[in-house]
Amino acid sequence: MSQLPKELETVMCLYCDNSLEKQDWQSVWVGEMHYKVNQCSCHKKVWVKVDFAGSGHDNFTQESELESVVRQVAGFSDTNKLG
Repeated sequence: MSQLPKELETVMCLYCDNSLEKQDWQSVWVGEMHYKVNQCSCHKKVWVKVDFAGSGHDNFTQESELESVVRQVAGFSDTNKLG
């Protein structure tokens, strides 16, 4: 499991008060807002807004600016092909 932001170190389920400290958190983006989401053992989803910049991936490898641009252009051309 990757390092959790401080906001998630002592999170309790809002519905049943179970500790979510050692649970697997998923990153979710809604517009420009970044959340960490966890499903408690009571089957409720707990959403916590986190204030840090990033893509939502907690583990990443550094890529060069050129590799990033090539990946973006390749994705752009794949999604915009004319039928």
